[in-house]
Order: sequence, then structure tokens, then C-alpha cells
Amino acid sequence: MKRISVNLQGEAALICPVCGKYFRLKPQKEYWNRPLKIKCDKCKNKIQLIFDTRSAYRKEGVLPGILLAPGKDVPITILDLSETGASIKNTKLQLQEGDFYKVKIKVKEDWIEILVRIARVSPDKIGVEFFKVGNHERKIVGFYLLQ
Repeated sequence: MKRISVNLQGEAALICPVCGKYFRLKPQKEYWNRPLKIKCDKCKNKIQLIFDTRSAYRKEGVLPGILLAPGKDVPITILDLSETGASIKNTKLQLQEGDFYKVKIKVKEDWIEILVRIARVSPDKIGVEFFKVGNHERKIVGFYLLQ
């Protein structure tokens, strides 16, 4: 699946891989960050893509973590990580968008603790946004992303 970056004006540029036709698109917000199929009007090729609005590089990889919920610690699996957030595998966690939690993530040999806001909840993934990331945690995440 091809990722197409959306600029600050909400525009994206795409070239059909079959015929080379150039498209300049302005996708509506409900189509951002979702898998889509677009048909080239010149050659009728179907292009699978995601209009990507992320501002930071996101590295895929499975990392262990712990969600520090009131009254209990819940083991979680981090599916991807960036400087600004992460995706967590949803294993029937009853989390609400907008709620805040502390999360511990094991990055290489270090455990880091970060305050997160639940940004998105879907059947398979939970998107979290980082808040109040300390310098130590920022460095560990930064080194992980460079490797």
C-alpha cells in the first residue's frame, strides 16, 4: 500500500505507476489515514493508497508495554512508535478517545514511562498521542527510530 503525504493545505500529489499520469488531489478529511482505492482516469489502473497526514516518522515494530490503568497494570503490545505517539494492539481494551493514561514501553533494554492521550480507537488498534515527554524518554525514542 502506497502512502501519499498530505501537505498543510490538505493537498496530495500522486503519479499513476502504470501510465505515469500526474494527479493533484485535495482529499476530504474523512479519507485521510485510511486505506483507499483510486482509479486512474487515463489507464483505469486501481491504485491502493493511504493519504498520510502524520507529521512525524513512524517505525513499525512490536514492543512490549504496560498500560497503567486505575487499579491494575495491563500488558500491551506496541505496534508502531514515533516521536509524537504510538499504536497499541487492541485486545478488547475498554478505552475512550480523549482519556489519559500512563504507559510504560520497553525500547531495547530501557523502560520508558510516558503520559498518553487516547486519540483513536478501532477494533484492531488504539492510537495514542504522547504528552509531557521528558528528555530521557525523547532520546531513547529518537535513538530507536534511527536504528
